[in-house]
Parts: sequence; structure tokens; C-alpha cells
Amino acid sequence: MEASVIVVGLEGSPADEWLIRYAAQLAGLSDARLRGVHVRDIDNLDRPPKAQLEQDRRLLSELHGTLAEVRAGDIASGLIRAARQAGACQLVIGSRRRSRWSRLLTGSTVADQVLRAAGDLPVQVVNVGRPGQSDAI
Repeated sequence: MEASVIVVGLEGSPADEWLIRYAAQLAGLSDARLRGVHVRDIDNLDRPPKAQLEQDRRLLSELHGTLAEVRAGDIASGLIRAARQAGACQLVIGSRRRSRWSRLLTGSTVADQVLRAAGDLPVQVVNVGRPGQSDAI
């Protein structure tokens, strides 16, 4: 029987470390493999945060996981496609809490899009920050 896989979506930010450790705990509890996924624009115009992704790769390696970089037209569909291709039993993503006003002004978040499009793929959205709080804290 093939081992289960927990896929964690990474954005190349300082919050990735906490998210990786959280997903690694889930993987350990369910005897699953760990796979980090970072989605890049399909047109390759975005500049991936190389230093952060290298840190993510090292941490995943220490925790017996792997990192994949995929290209997609949008982050949500890229994460879901990568999770399905990996045979994921769960997709873990981070989301910053946003005020109601922020949601009204800027529309749906990647987490909202993933949840709408995931179908039967279990998705766990983990809070990685609060409104008005900077990443540096």
C-alpha cells in the first residue's frame, strides 16, 4: 500500500516555517509523507523568493519531506492539481485573517478559491496571522 501524502502550500514567506512544521506534525500523526508545493505564475514573470524557498527546502528535508515548484495560471488551481498528482490525503494552506472590509475591497483570498475548487480533496486552512499584525512579530 502506498503511503498517504500531506501537501502543504507555501507562498515563500516567513509564515512557511510554521506551516511546514504544522503539516509535518500532521504527517507524523497519520504516518504520511510530507510534500511542500510552491506555485509560480505560468508566464514566469513573478520573482520567486529564492532565499525563503531554499530555507523551506532545507526544513522540509530535515523533516523528511520534499519541495516541488509548479507553474499554474492561478495559485489555487496549481495547489489543487499538485495535491491530486501527489495523491494527497490532505492539503494544508495558510491564510491571514482579514477584516470584513478588506474582503469586501479586495475580493476572495487564495484560501477561498481553494476551498471552492477542492471538490472531495480535504483542505485544512490554518491561520498564520491576524489583521493589523506584521509578519515581523
